[in-house]
Amino acid sequence: MARRSNASLARPRRFRRDRPRILIVTEGERTEDQYFRGLAQYFRATGTTVRSADVQLEGVGKDPGRVVRAALAAKQADPDFDAVWVAFDLDDHTRVSETVATALRAGLRVAITNPCFELWLVWHFRCHARHSDAKELSRILQGYGINGKHMPQVFDYSLHENALMNAIVVVDTVPPNPGSGVPQLVRRIRN
Repeated sequence: MARRSNASLARPRRFRRDRPRILIVTEGERTEDQYFRGLAQYFRATGTTVRSADVQLEGVGKDPGRVVRAALAAKQADPDFDAVWVAFDLDDHTRVSETVATALRAGLRVAITNPCFELWLVWHFRCHARHSDAKELSRILQGYGINGKHMPQVFDYSLHENALMNAIVVVDTVPPNPGSGVPQLVRRIRN
């Protein structure tokens, strides 16, 4: 009678693939923060962390450098992130080129939306390819049930596919109006 080896009865080992750790530091404390948290939950991207830079302390529209400084501090506190992104609007910011250069030198990735993050949300519902301002984009979003600076609790994150198709492809780090670097970030979270 032949004996079976113990190895043949053992279950094959499965190695758990570590998910990439992504940190996203947002300018907005509501819309962007809520959107990226919801999107990460939709994709089950458990390695994605979203933090707000709390720009209210220095004033919105004044210095996107606050977002970069917050991201650099978080990266220094936890260097195990595979990628650190900063997401902010172009709005009426000053020193954008300087801020972007600082971010890139430090190894951060940048997702800027021009004129504001609401453009990315509009692309979830329709193509929008003309120069716009925040008021116009907010009006458009109201037609889709998005009012103010809060994401609806029932937002359909599967619409990100529409947004990716409708988005204006951005080659430059600082996009023209309309334009956004958010599609690259969304693809990174999704993958």
